[in-house]
Amino acid sequence: MEPGDLHPWNASLAEAAEIQIRLSRLVKLQDEFEEVHTVCGIGLSFKTESNQVTAAAALLSFPELKLIQSQVKSQPLVFPYTSGYLAFSAGPTILELFKEFPKPDLVIFPGRGVIHPRGLGLASHLGVWLDLPTLACSKRPIFRDYPVPAQRRGSFLPLLGKESKLGAVLRTQSKTKSIFVSVGHKLSLSSAIDIVLRCCTKHRLPEPLRVAGILARRSDTYSDL
Repeated sequence: MEPGDLHPWNASLAEAAEIQIRLSRLVKLQDEFEEVHTVCGIGLSFKTESNQVTAAAALLSFPELKLIQSQVKSQPLVFPYTSGYLAFSAGPTILELFKEFPKPDLVIFPGRGVIHPRGLGLASHLGVWLDLPTLACSKRPIFRDYPVPAQRRGSFLPLLGKESKLGAVLRTQSKTKSIFVSVGHKLSLSSAIDIVLRCCTKHRLPEPLRVAGILARRSDTYSDL
């Protein structure tokens, strides 16, 4: 697929913040997809000593979760790795992956979606850029204090934004730690939770995201995001 072109990536911090605020107005929090047959996971690692980012994409069939295609690419950072601006650090490399990749029906990113200081985490930013349904999953808490769901698989409690439920603390396997799901673009929270659970047949993380993370971390000189 051929991604669009919404803005330059080599921006100042102030310019990047303005871009995030502007693009956040384009994010859609309702379902805008038909059937999902393929899900792409994105994995990221940063090599700090050489100022490089490695991005991996893993395309899996859905709901079978069989690997169809994968791709890994490393590039120099055009924007320093800065909290709240992950898309500016990793976005150019991820978009290069999609130039050589079939169009997926949905993408799962690491990190955040709309639960973000300016409403545009990685999943939302690249969801708008790619014009695809997206969501984000993380092992790390989005908020310092968060609700704890029941221990059984499928239990969840919502994470509230200023106006609506934008994410959830979700138990993907019984008696394991929860993960944190954030809506990205063109996807409702209920659909995001359903898709994540259907992608977590054996492991805590969704299989497309887990496979992509392994691909991005193959070299032990890289530090996990």
